[in-house]
Amino acid sequence: MPLHSSLKRVYQPNKSRFYNKFVILMIIAGLTGISMAQNAGYQRQTQQPVNGNRTSSRSDNSGALKNPYATKDYMLKLAEKLSPEQRDLLLKGGGFTRDITKESGNVTAGQIGGGSLFDNLPTTISTPNEPITETWSLKKDLEKYRTYAVKEGSRYPEENLEKFFLNAGLFLEDGINIFTLGYGSDRGKVFRGNDGNSPLWHAITVVKQGGQTLAEITDGVYSIIDLMAFDSLADIQKEVYKDNNPVVRPLVFAGRAVGSGWKTTENIGNTLTWGYFDNVSGSAAMCVGDVIECIKHGGQAVTNLPREVLYVTVGVDENTDKMLDWLLVVPWELASNAVEMQGITNMCDYKTAFKEKGVVGSILELTGSSIIIYKSIDELNDDDDDKHKTAESQAPQPSNGGGGDSGNGGDVGNAEDAYFWHWVPPWW
Repeated sequence: MPLHSSLKRVYQPNKSRFYNKFVILMIIAGLTGISMAQNAGYQRQTQQPVNGNRTSSRSDNSGALKNPYATKDYMLKLAEKLSPEQRDLLLKGGGFTRDITKESGNVTAGQIGGGSLFDNLPTTISTPNEPITETWSLKKDLEKYRTYAVKEGSRYPEENLEKFFLNAGLFLEDGINIFTLGYGSDRGKVFRGNDGNSPLWHAITVVKQGGQTLAEITDGVYSIIDLMAFDSLADIQKEVYKDNNPVVRPLVFAGRAVGSGWKTTENIGNTLTWGYFDNVSGSAAMCVGDVIECIKHGGQAVTNLPREVLYVTVGVDENTDKMLDWLLVVPWELASNAVEMQGITNMCDYKTAFKEKGVVGSILELTGSSIIIYKSIDELNDDDDDKHKTAESQAPQPSNGGGGDSGNGGDVGNAEDAYFWHWVPPWW
């Protein structure tokens, strides 16, 4: 695993086990900080180039603002606020010719019969502020993630290369912010809000965030018990509990607990550094994120080459393009987001994640992030235990004759290590 190999480079067997585990914890927490940095308000400033010779999926799924009302709904809302005479005048002057029925609510202008033209107007009209309930389906949910992956990446190699070089430039910018405590560019603004605050102020945030972490863990345990009881327990009076399916709730609370735990660690660092810890950790996390994005866009540029061949030779329709998205684009997006620990952010802001990525895609990212964390810590701990056992086995054993073991007596380094490990608590 590349992540495991990278962690091993900073893993120092000649240091104490406490040091090693602290380093491991901080690296994993730093990866989680990538997603936390984005959750704090940082958005990647990636350009969105579109090839002018063909229609890009990005343009198909752009977030352009549109009028939330159809013409019919707009006229109904406007007419609802007018007197009957003004309604008739408005519709006559507009020249509308539409039918009205109780079922459709459509209006016919110019056909006035005894002042009953608007008798069939609906008594309630939905507004954009009212929640729109949509029936969940697996196909629609997976399509959300495919659309998201294409939007964040690209179907076309030239766009991938543009984003590759853009993220390479952002890596340099974020690297400068590491050494300037987040004041090298505007991308560090999101971390400056608590700079210079007193340690007492930060200590209070540690207590509050720690309480929040404990609450997330408690809610997660309760949700597991509720799931085992087939959702027969009373619902927790929290929006996150009521919004989610009983099967999804434990995953949501698990991700939120990890994210809240990282924020607690970050607040402890801020307490000791007057608020500058998150400036460095956040900028470093963004640097790692930029590198991962470069790898993703570079990989997509290569895997999208067969698509270009198909474009030139036989042509590709939209259905084939979508199938190729699943093969050439989605795997890169899923893998990069898992390494960036965006699975944690998905649960911290589940509404946005489920809307953009779908429930299945968000949970898959959480699963990938969890596996990376578990495997990295597990393998490093196994290596640490092996080295510890080796040091103990090579330590010189006392003898009645006053002499040392001829095989191990000269291994001074191992003897010193064994002496040190003797004072380390067994749970470390």
